[in-house]
Amino acid sequence: MKRKILYAVTLLTVTSALFGCTILGVPKTSESGSDVITSENTPSVSGDWNAPENASEAASAPIGPVRKDAYDPDGFYTLESMSFAGRAEGLYEQKGNPGSKLEIYEVGGNLYGFVDTEDNGFAAVEFFADNADDFASPIANSFDVSVLTFSIQSNLTQYWSGGNPATFTMSLTEEGIAFKDLGSGNESMLETSEYIRLDEEMGHLNAFCYRSEDYDIAKVIDKGVTEEIPAAIPGMWRILGDNTYAPMVEFTDDHLVQVYMKNASEEVVLLRGNYAQATEYTEGQITVSMVLVGLGNGSSPAVYNLTFSENTDGTLSCHDGDFSYGEDLFWDGAMLIPIGERDLPVYTKESLGKASLDVTYTPGNEDKSDDIYSPLGFWTLTDITIGDFYAVEFKADRTWNAYLIEPISSHFVPCTEGEYVSGTWEEAEGGRGYKAYSLKNEDGNFVTVAQVYSDEDDENSDVRMCFQDGHIFERFY
Repeated sequence: MKRKILYAVTLLTVTSALFGCTILGVPKTSESGSDVITSENTPSVSGDWNAPENASEAASAPIGPVRKDAYDPDGFYTLESMSFAGRAEGLYEQKGNPGSKLEIYEVGGNLYGFVDTEDNGFAAVEFFADNADDFASPIANSFDVSVLTFSIQSNLTQYWSGGNPATFTMSLTEEGIAFKDLGSGNESMLETSEYIRLDEEMGHLNAFCYRSEDYDIAKVIDKGVTEEIPAAIPGMWRILGDNTYAPMVEFTDDHLVQVYMKNASEEVVLLRGNYAQATEYTEGQITVSMVLVGLGNGSSPAVYNLTFSENTDGTLSCHDGDFSYGEDLFWDGAMLIPIGERDLPVYTKESLGKASLDVTYTPGNEDKSDDIYSPLGFWTLTDITIGDFYAVEFKADRTWNAYLIEPISSHFVPCTEGEYVSGTWEEAEGGRGYKAYSLKNEDGNFVTVAQVYSDEDDENSDVRMCFQDGHIFERFY
């Protein structure tokens, strides 16, 4: 079942403190052949991998392209180019509907996707197999998968269907890839359809254009950068610690960068973009500045910096950076350790729904009213700027709260400072086609007036809320 996305919001993710995790080791890089695998062009397969029960035709006919190198086609390292995940990675166009595109990304043996359509907006999708080694298969062409969908355009980057996955059979074909809906009844941006593989560079879809020339770091910031790449930086890194929710950051030797963080019960964080070395630096330290866009979060870029010094053991120590080169990606004193893709957890269907980090607030349990001009409920801004609050909730007990988006995970966190935090509300004088409400803070001081209105001459007009200072909100659904 596919949801038609109705509400578009632009999110500019701000990163502050991230978490750490344990390093396991660095894998060897596998080499691959060339051209395309078909049933008539089958490479030999070594190893003791056994096909799982739900793998289709796990014989000697793997389908899909053989990568020209380990970084083709999405620009980042591929764990095993001959695996199901490696062969699935690529850019696709829906058969009979050229306006609908799909990109599939392999990260640490996991599969994530981005669906971009002309009629239904865009969304991120996450694929989960039954077993941890399913997507590693060098011979299977099909699996039953659980699929979760999220988008900033609908449900504000929270999983659709309350995190209950849709189920599909996902099959590699001679033309590309096919999905068959298995009738879970849960919502997904995917549907039963076939996609044709396009032999084009990935990273240029409208709302996840991490390779866009418009986002070249040299164009985005008004500071000096150089084409030179620090010798120490290419590769994958994680924060020293013991938390499996830690971010991985990968720098390529082609100026691409990605930040990846996944928790079993929360939406994946996948930020991609480009980086360059800063020309201004502190002696003994190196600063790289980067522009990143988030999977499912729209195309508004965010600028970060990583300032580090090299240690004799091959690790990197992070330092406070120059804010003019972007927000600090990691905090002062954090230590980055080199890792490989084999060190990243593989998430399966069994991982779904397991509790992990506490979520401060999940919209959906708020008070409601049959009166369309009632303020009750959760309202989100139709546009946002850096440092601004993002949402406001009105409760039946005549209290209100403002919310920010939690860094990286995109969960709602109550505001603790600023003009809009919390307080009480009461009716104010309204008018034709709108009702008004007066907001006070916890000290009883006036904050603003909120008007709830619609265009009564247009029966399809959405109900909006407007603050005196110009903030405009729409109801959260």
